[in-house]
Amino acid sequence: MINKKNILLLSLASITTGASVSMVVSNAITHGVGPTYQTILSIFAFAICLGTHLLPAWSKYLTGWEKLVAWVIWSACLVVTMYFQMSFFTSVSADAGESRAINSVQVISSNQQIETVKQALSHISARPLAEVARALSKTTNDKRIVALNAELEEAKRAEKLHDTLITLLSNADTIQSAESNDPVITLLEKVTHSNAAAISITIGTASALVLELLAAFWWYLLRSKSDQEVKPETLVPSGSTELTKLPVPEVPISSVDAKLAIVKQAVDTGEIQPTVESIRKLLKCSTAQAMAIRKAFLSIPNHSPVARGEANLDYIHPMRSDNSRTAAQLKKAA
Repeated sequence: MINKKNILLLSLASITTGASVSMVVSNAITHGVGPTYQTILSIFAFAICLGTHLLPAWSKYLTGWEKLVAWVIWSACLVVTMYFQMSFFTSVSADAGESRAINSVQVISSNQQIETVKQALSHISARPLAEVARALSKTTNDKRIVALNAELEEAKRAEKLHDTLITLLSNADTIQSAESNDPVITLLEKVTHSNAAAISITIGTASALVLELLAAFWWYLLRSKSDQEVKPETLVPSGSTELTKLPVPEVPISSVDAKLAIVKQAVDTGEIQPTVESIRKLLKCSTAQAMAIRKAFLSIPNHSPVARGEANLDYIHPMRSDNSRTAAQLKKAA
């Protein structure tokens, strides 16, 4: 049950789950090849993500092996969802690094220098330097020697431009790699003396874990607050003195006061006797909880076995220190 007080919790839970689901589905679409695989992966990621967020809130109503199985499934869902989240963070980080490299002033300047050198080389038609030098050594014609010397100078210039181009291309790769690195990870790498890969994995794992646990916590808190608002009331129709029986909840109620009110209503209407077994079946709770509720019920004025005139051994709480008193002693005391 949701009221105005829970709107904030519902909003926080929905926003957190929506963000997480969007991330895992986006990652599934990126890794899927074709519409069919993208759809299947998206549905799978969506289901796993919801399981991670909602299982803790619903597992509180399970008992025994059911709760154990639920937590095992939740752990598996958490691991798979964290994998999708880390994959998403890695893709985002790579895209951001590529964007930084493309828009970097140093990378732009280096690319401009490379283009300038390439244009200069495109205007040089001289043969390779070794070929021109070989031709020059075999020529004796003066005009031919002058032409070959001019071509030799162009060939030397082309060689220098080739060397410059190789240097610029090498520097461009270094600059682009440096600019694509996350500046925060670079700083952490220097401070912690660790490598960038380990830092990235640690940050990605922590981010995914925080997001998933936060979403699960909001839904668990919302469910708990909603359960606490269940206040059983005795309904008396107008003009009637007969009490309307309170409906038994489908799941156990977390509030002790609510459980006690249900037991009181059921005993007053004759639906059950105030025994541990009857209370346990009514509330669908453990024996220890039923014993505690019964003890609280018997402490209510006019509801103790003596006050009701129904004292017998079945009404004596197993944990009370006066268990040695017999039913006859209780009736005598009454």
